[in-house]
Amino acid sequence: MGKQEKLKAQKRAERQAENLKAWRIDVRPYPISIVSIDEDGKMETEDGRPIMVEDEFDVKGSLAAILFNPTLQLKPQEGFEAHDLAKKIRAADGHVILDSRERGMVTRAYEALRGVTENQIEFLRRISEAEEVTMEEAKD
Repeated sequence: MGKQEKLKAQKRAERQAENLKAWRIDVRPYPISIVSIDEDGKMETEDGRPIMVEDEFDVKGSLAAILFNPTLQLKPQEGFEAHDLAKKIRAADGHVILDSRERGMVTRAYEALRGVTENQIEFLRRISEAEEVTMEEAKD
């Protein structure tokens, strides 16, 4: 086998290995504190301080939404792919398993985020620290 053939075989093996990788992201909601808003849309206060209430951070909805960040300037085909991934995320039960291409889409959207809030930190951690698994493990 010549040098060119060995290089091609090595590249093919690397692509096949990459296709066996997957990432697991926890999409379960988590508790957050937010400012209480009254019926008129005004912030509720007590002694001049905002009243805080407990709520849940919608991880599925937020993960699906960042795929459509206007900063990404998605082309039509990319929009269709993002839509398919968003549907997969919303349908997930507890965790979503992403293949390499999907992980790339999420990573690109993650990196385009600006104006991060404290309530998003756990959400962002779940993306950045997604557990790498093999496709075989993901099926279990």
